[in-house]
Amino acid sequence: MLVMAMHVTSEIQGYYYTFSGLMALQIFFELGLHGVIVNHVSHEWTRLTLGTTRNIVGETQAIRRLSAILRFMIVWYSGVAILFAAGVGCAGFVLFRNDNSGVSWKFPWLILVILNGATLWSWALTTFLEGCNLYADVGRLRLVQALVGNIFVWISLIGGMELWSMSIAVGVRLSGDLLFIVFRYRKLFSTLLRTVPEKSFSWSKDVLPLQWRMALRGVFGYLLTGLFVPILFEYHGAIEAGKFGMTWAALSALEQAAHAWIGTRTARYCSLIVNRDFSTLDQEFNQGLKVSSAILAFGVLTLVAVIYCLEADYVPYASHLQKRLLAWDTTLILGVGVAGIHLIRSIGVYLLAHREDPLLKTALSTCVFAGSGIVWAGLNYDVSAMAFVFSGVLWLYAAPLNLTTWNHYRRERDCRLVSTKP
Repeated sequence: MLVMAMHVTSEIQGYYYTFSGLMALQIFFELGLHGVIVNHVSHEWTRLTLGTTRNIVGETQAIRRLSAILRFMIVWYSGVAILFAAGVGCAGFVLFRNDNSGVSWKFPWLILVILNGATLWSWALTTFLEGCNLYADVGRLRLVQALVGNIFVWISLIGGMELWSMSIAVGVRLSGDLLFIVFRYRKLFSTLLRTVPEKSFSWSKDVLPLQWRMALRGVFGYLLTGLFVPILFEYHGAIEAGKFGMTWAALSALEQAAHAWIGTRTARYCSLIVNRDFSTLDQEFNQGLKVSSAILAFGVLTLVAVIYCLEADYVPYASHLQKRLLAWDTTLILGVGVAGIHLIRSIGVYLLAHREDPLLKTALSTCVFAGSGIVWAGLNYDVSAMAFVFSGVLWLYAAPLNLTTWNHYRRERDCRLVSTKP
């Protein structure tokens, strides 16, 4: 953020974060398979383990099912990568069709969507490893990619490469994924690809019943957070879109960091569910939710305080950064909404670990209400009004319904458990 504020114009910043926002359109192509596969792989992995040479040890039936899942993922994401590059590439050319800022965006945009398409494919394989309870290894990979990628981005921005810096960052991630897969877990993947797949595995029977729900969630979810930047870019200009983009990037990073206390425990939750140890499941989930919520609250309040100090000119030589961010009060309103998203995402992880999704109707209605309100506020008012609608729908409508459904589901599950005991 500091490097961008010092070395990139406000217009370039607007294009930078609009490019980033359009990358979220991948959900229209991936169609919710990520979350479904993690849970399916995690359930199979409860009967398997990783040997000393990173070979798979355990029940043959589970290995064969994993082989079938892996083959399905490779085919699915190969198609997704191609469709994404073509579809989102065209969407970008449509959105920027009336560009008169003089920003050179066409070739950087074209290379970016191609590289992101390839990254979608490699991401599928690292997602598979997460399902194999290898979150620690994948987490270390992501940390190294983030550190190296950011260093390259800083150098490229300082060197005047502007929008090309995004392609450099994606290239670093793609290279890291491929090296990780080929050199660290080549034996795991080659073993599964040599194994005769389980013929009983079927996309229509095993994946589709939950995937179509996840797909609807993802597609409608774009209405919740994905419309801000395109609406602001189209109706309020690249500079306003850039301010929102930079502020939202900070808030999203804080939420992702906090969500690590929940999201990285998916395999653990699935294992407890398979063993029907629901009391431990609830205890660990509640503890993780408390810790993650506290971390997020601290992060958001710290960010708001920093922006307030920038606006009050309490930080010497940093006035250029204040002009690239939203006002502190608008940031606070957005931060409240991000806290709502965190709560809902966490409850979703808990329920999807059971391979069930009782929150679908609530999620879809939330996205429709919020998306409609955000578009209305963006067309008629400004980003502050959009933030009010966003946070209001999440806390006055979505959060109460999600909490009620979650508690009802747990009570019904515990009642079924008691009734089945001898």
